[in-house]
Amino acid sequence: MTRLFWCVYLNGKKALLIPLNKIAKGVDLCLENASQFCSDAKVLMEKTSYDHALGFCIFAIEEFGKAILLKSKALYAQKDSKVNVVLDKEKPENLFHSTTEYLKAKGFRCGKEVYPFYDHLSKLLMASNMMYMAIDTNIGKSIRGKKFYNVDEINKTFKTLWEKAYELDFYKTDLRELTLNVDYDQKQGMWKKGRLELTEEQLRQLITDIETAIEIYRK
Repeated sequence: MTRLFWCVYLNGKKALLIPLNKIAKGVDLCLENASQFCSDAKVLMEKTSYDHALGFCIFAIEEFGKAILLKSKALYAQKDSKVNVVLDKEKPENLFHSTTEYLKAKGFRCGKEVYPFYDHLSKLLMASNMMYMAIDTNIGKSIRGKKFYNVDEINKTFKTLWEKAYELDFYKTDLRELTLNVDYDQKQGMWKKGRLELTEEQLRQLITDIETAIEIYRK
């Protein structure tokens, strides 16, 4: 994972203090890392190593989320005429300005502070809006030029394609375990490696969506 920054302690808590003039470099490195994870995922996919390819996709989305987080924090720092960006623990409801019900549905334990720069779920959610935009963009491209007889047919087609795009839910907090890790199940007394029923089509579309999201964000 990208590491560019140095640690300080604020009020007894570990935090990241990043000079504002170093943020742009960090954003670029995170985006480059995300793109490289997508390229690596394609290589694994061609070797039918779908689980590990998905793991790299998750890494890519997280690095993308870090880039968005850094840029967002930098804008706030500039607005307040600060020379540094501080990344400290935050409550998810403050970070995302969302309701506790919405965040709980995403897997957060509301009221519990997290370091968003390191927290897997925070990084995934930080990237979500751009991922949604990328999915919409790619669905639009896929139906461009096709003939529809009415608006209902267009909406039905769009809905079907949207649901298909999210058959593989990258918000699942156990995806890392299911795709990459070997663990010991003490209750069953056996070693286990989770597996997902993945298809090449699902992976290829997810990689395309991530790359599109990065492309849109760079503009």
